[in-house]
Amino acid sequence: MIWVHLRLPLLRRPLEVLCLLPLTIPAIVLVVGMAPIYRWVTYLFGDSPLTLTFVYVVLVLPYAYRAIDASLRSVDVKTIAEAARTLGASWPRTIVEVLVPNIRIGIASAAVISIALVLGEFTIASLLNFETLQVVINLLGKRDAQVSVAVSLAALLFAFVLLVALPTGESRPRPPDDGPGPAPQGGIA
Repeated sequence: MIWVHLRLPLLRRPLEVLCLLPLTIPAIVLVVGMAPIYRWVTYLFGDSPLTLTFVYVVLVLPYAYRAIDASLRSVDVKTIAEAARTLGASWPRTIVEVLVPNIRIGIASAAVISIALVLGEFTIASLLNFETLQVVINLLGKRDAQVSVAVSLAALLFAFVLLVALPTGESRPRPPDDGPGPAPQGGIA
């Protein structure tokens, strides 16, 4: 996204359409469309719930894109990048040390939205036969409703604490340095 903002502004609209496309496709259709591809993913990487990452990236993409794009648009990325490059920074250093700190609020927002979506996602994990937190809570509800409610409440509290701790855990900006103190008054001794 940074590269598109800096070097390829004509690709901004196609990238936006591509990233927002999963919003228009229901999760059930995504699963049906990804099931054949997902068989190869599980064949190559194993049958672990961690392989759901590939599917969750597609689900989270529109929300993360919007958060980071809003942050990129609020900062004069081109001027900052040109200043860093003029001072001798390489492109990776410019991106990591100059641009990413300027858009950290957008990145933190994207992380919060991503965590909330993944912790609450049930449809894809259930249809692909993985036992994630929400699927296990559903199975518990079929056996023992009281345990299911207790686990649901604990999961809700965990998600709340996690989502509150993530944005508050980011580093606070330092106050600006006023430079050297006032010049000493008086004459030469």
